[in-house]
Amino acid sequence: QRMTSAVMADDKPAIAPALVLLDASPVDKSEAIKRLTDNLHIQQRVLSGDDAERAIWQREEVFTTALGFSVAIPHCKSPAITHSSISVMRLTEPVAWGGDVDVQLIIMLTISEHEADRHMRIFSALARKLMHESFRQQLMTVTTPEAMVTMLSAELGL
Repeated sequence: QRMTSAVMADDKPAIAPALVLLDASPVDKSEAIKRLTDNLHIQQRVLSGDDAERAIWQREEVFTTALGFSVAIPHCKSPAITHSSISVMRLTEPVAWGGDVDVQLIIMLTISEHEADRHMRIFSALARKLMHESFRQQLMTVTTPEAMVTMLSAELGL
C-alpha cells in the first residue's frame, strides 16, 4: 500500500514548464505568491491553492525568504500539497520582498508532508547554487520555460 502512494505522488515531476512563469509582472509580493499558489491549483498539484498560500505565508512570517541577489525562495511543507513542486517566477520589474530587499526571481518550493527530507535537500542545493553569479545569470537569461526546467533539473539533480 505504501508503494502505491509513493508511485502516485511521483506521477508528476517536481518541476515542469507549466510551473515556470517568465516575464511576470505582479504588483507586489502578495500577488506573486498568490499567482504561484493558484497555478499549483490549476496544475492539480495541491488540494487547495489557498491552503498552500497560507502555508507559504506562515513560513514567510517567521523569516523572510529573500536570499539576496534579487532572489527569494518561499517554501513550505504542507498536507495541502499533493505533488511536491518547484515553481519559478521571473519578474519584468523587481518587487519589494521585505527587509529592504527587492526580488526579481522567485523560486517557490512546495513539498508534501511525506517528503520533508527532500524539501531540505532541494533547498540546500538551490541556496548553494545561487551563491554563484553564473548560475543566477543563467536563471535570469533563459528564454523558455522548457529551458528553465532543463537547467534546474540538471543543476539540482532532479
